Amino acid sequence: MRALLVFFAVLTARPALAETLIQNACLGNAYESCFVLIEGQIEPGLTDRLRSLIETEGVDGGVIYLNSPGGTLGEALRLGRYIREQGYDTAIGGSDGIPRHTDGKPIFLGSEGPSPGRCESACAYVFMGGVRRFLSER
Repeated sequence: MRALLVFFAVLTARPALAETLIQNACLGNAYESCFVLIEGQIEPGLTDRLRSLIETEGVDGGVIYLNSPGGTLGEALRLGRYIREQGYDTAIGGSDGIPRHTDGKPIFLGSEGPSPGRCESACAYVFMGGVRRFLSER
């Protein structure tokens, strides 16, 4: 019986998901070269985290890049509405292949912006919140 419980525990164990990355980055010193990257699960509290970033650090640039497998529908709708209210555009892109700091955050250098990304499931509602929406096939 104990072996059966251990087997069941192994089958149902899920690895902890890393917190969704929200990062403000610039490729140069012009407003147009700056963006926000949201990468990971759309999880409860994500809209509040973006709002906090905008209010405390300020955000240059008008584009929010998304790279997400989806997540919580209610939060996606809330985030999409917030992005629209703030007047941001949205684009699909991620940090795959981009060098990283020791803390794991991507280092965007020169003209090398976000790499191709994905926006699945609930992420589509966030993407549609953009005033203008961009897809890159780079």
